[in-house]
Amino acid sequence: MLRSPDELIAICLELEEISAQRKALEEREKIITAKCGLYLKETNLENVSLKNGRQVVRVDSIVGIGSNIPLEELAEEFKTTMLKHRFVNRLWEEGKLDDKLFSYEEKWSIKFKNL
Repeated sequence: MLRSPDELIAICLELEEISAQRKALEEREKIITAKCGLYLKETNLENVSLKNGRQVVRVDSIVGIGSNIPLEELAEEFKTTMLKHRFVNRLWEEGKLDDKLFSYEEKWSIKFKNL
């Protein structure tokens, strides 16, 4: 139990410091996972075994999907009132996405898996 305003101030300052450290670590984690995912993509590897009985698995995805033509001109399976990202994602995963119709940004990451 806190006994004085000074103790409250001290613990709140400690909390702010921990929060700032956590945010910095989370940002660093995002950068590292993206670099690892991109390395696996560039070397055409799906996964790599680690020495601790775990495996790093590449996770590919697309973000920022957009239509290069007016939505009215797209086939019905691609639209409702906006672009159907799930359908476009499936085509991308199958390697069948038409770059003339859609613009997108690829993103790579990793996840850890037990062997």
